[in-house]
Amino acid sequence: MTSFGMVPGFLSAVKAAHTAAGAAVETGYGSVTGPTLASIFAAYGPLGVTNVIPALAEGAGNNVTSGLLTALNHTLTGVSTEVAQATYLAVDAV
Repeated sequence: MTSFGMVPGFLSAVKAAHTAAGAAVETGYGSVTGPTLASIFAAYGPLGVTNVIPALAEGAGNNVTSGLLTALNHTLTGVSTEVAQATYLAVDAV
């Protein structure tokens, strides 16, 4: 027979892991644009940047967008885990 007493603790751990992962991904992708543009400017100079930035903008935009969407998915998984835990505790209390 399985003990379900560990379920709330497990759900709390899952929520914490997804919340932390979402924050880490968001922080990582949120800071990528400024340093990337600065390094391109330093490498190519002002005239080179006018040619390089448009070519890189679409790819960089897609990468940052997908990274931020991954962060959002982690956060939403954490929220849904919190709802599942609250539901489990409410049903268990009856």
